[in-house]
Amino acid sequence: MSIERKTVSDAEKIRKESRMIYRNAGLMFGRILLLCCLFPLFFSLKPTSVYLFAAFGCFPWIFSTLLESKGRYTESILLTTGAKKFHFNHPRYATEKYTGFIIPLALIFWQLNLIYYPQKYEILTPAPSICLLIYLTGRACSTVVYKRKLKKYYEELEILD
Repeated sequence: MSIERKTVSDAEKIRKESRMIYRNAGLMFGRILLLCCLFPLFFSLKPTSVYLFAAFGCFPWIFSTLLESKGRYTESILLTTGAKKFHFNHPRYATEKYTGFIIPLALIFWQLNLIYYPQKYEILTPAPSICLLIYLTGRACSTVVYKRKLKKYYEELEILD
């Protein structure tokens, strides 16, 4: 009985870790896609787009480095090769998860600010909404793609290549 329970527990840990790996990859892809959308806005919607670009580009890296140095996450990774392939570790996942929660809020607040205080280029007023749509769509689609890639990586034994 105890052997079966331990096996089920290990299988559940592996499923949970694989979910974290492909979610982390999806969050990172969505954030990078958002940075690519924010970069052209440097020249027209200057201060806010530059601040958001810097925040979303640097803060996840800084926070994950701080969490790694403090040694707060001591959990071992069961799927080590998949984690390396998709750039996963627990501190990085935690920072990507919290950044993924903050990004839509920041873009919504920026959109509200542009509606109430129009800028020089009024044609760019819906830019934060478009960036939010691109971010959420890219994040959702890439999560599905990375889920399939991770499944293929382990089930079709690409790990042995």
